Amino acid sequence: FDVVATDVPCSGEGMMRKDEEARNQWTPALVKQCATLQKSIIADIWQALRPGGVLIYSTCTYNREENEEMVAHIVEQYGAESVEIPVEADWHIHPAIDSPHHCYRFMPHRTNGEGLFMAVLRKPDDERRAELRAKKSKGAKAKSIPVPRGVDAWLENPKHYALSVANDEVIAIPADIAPLMPLFADLRVLQAGVTIGTVKGKNCVPSHALALSTAISSKAFSQSEVDYATAMAYMRGEAIVLPDAPRGYVLLTYRGKPIGFANNLGNRANNLYPKPWRVLSTHIPTTPPEIL
Repeated sequence: FDVVATDVPCSGEGMMRKDEEARNQWTPALVKQCATLQKSIIADIWQALRPGGVLIYSTCTYNREENEEMVAHIVEQYGAESVEIPVEADWHIHPAIDSPHHCYRFMPHRTNGEGLFMAVLRKPDDERRAELRAKKSKGAKAKSIPVPRGVDAWLENPKHYALSVANDEVIAIPADIAPLMPLFADLRVLQAGVTIGTVKGKNCVPSHALALSTAISSKAFSQSEVDYATAMAYMRGEAIVLPDAPRGYVLLTYRGKPIGFANNLGNRANNLYPKPWRVLSTHIPTTPPEIL
């Protein structure tokens, strides 16, 4: 997670003015018990926080053992960075008590509410930098693979795209966006451009994304119109036969719309429909449904 906000269980000194039970159950032993529990919770949470991520630690109690001392524990145990938050003087937030770390106390006689402690800590991002370096290094190695010859002809307007290879996938990025791609290196990009094929040895297998993309050239592949039964068999991942289609990669269409690629070998056609997309239901209507 990028940010984790945790309001940990505490001895509840901020509840004492309005909750008699909070007053009755308080003991020095309860404070130590809560501090032990808080350390255990932080140990679990810290693993879920990404390098460079932020932990917001808060309690509704006043004692230093559950507050400033807990912040010191997180800094010393996990190498966390105490983050300073700008606050206005007229907010009347009290700083840390006898601590070098940035802590914020919302005391009931100075702020609205019954009392709150808060601190912000950042997880060391050395691991994050290493991840990014590895990612960039991996990307650099992938870019060293040349784009297979002739692949640009698969696009209707190849001059409008910049082609590159990453993780054996040929990616077509709009030419006006391509110069900005280095700016996204630190982001988790779910999809950039159109994946037009996968490099396999000296060949490139056209991708399903290309089949459904408006970027595909209408002249790049032979097209084969299939009936409903064949279309359903194809989308179930079953073997199909295309007796009237030429050998090689064929773009299958149903009612004039592309549904994916198949590699026609003559006596059979290798199904290239993505496995995660395949129809798994055992109930297949015998006639095509009418869509209004």
